[in-house]
Amino acid sequence: MKKLLLLLIIPFLSFGQDFKETVLGSCSAKQFILKQTDENKYVLYMESNRRITKGGWSDRRQNYTSKKIEFNNTDISLNELYNALNEMLEKQEKGIIQFGKNKLKIAPTDFSSIKLTYKGVQNYLSKSDLNLLFKQILN
Repeated sequence: MKKLLLLLIIPFLSFGQDFKETVLGSCSAKQFILKQTDENKYVLYMESNRRITKGGWSDRRQNYTSKKIEFNNTDISLNELYNALNEMLEKQEKGIIQFGKNKLKIAPTDFSSIKLTYKGVQNYLSKSDLNLLFKQILN
């Protein structure tokens, strides 16, 4: 009887909560996705920009490369990342955001957006896309 009782209790004992990965925001047809993977760990997925063809946006995804930028609050907080990107967007300035040893390069464009480059992958981010990407922390 004691063994049965112990077997019934063990599943309810918890030695730590499992963190459920959460999507904080996405934009540009999911070319940018911001996820929280742990209490203080985040991942920014960035897909290379799509080309416009005669028939509209190209959906040939095999031609596009995706990069994963992993960071935590000791590298840069979500608020600091949002503020840095927003400031470069508003001022149309060049800049670099450091994620540990990795660098995200930012350059102004002619169409009220910024070009982000990370390890050879580049894409464009507008103000509305930035707000969608960070919608969870802006609310």
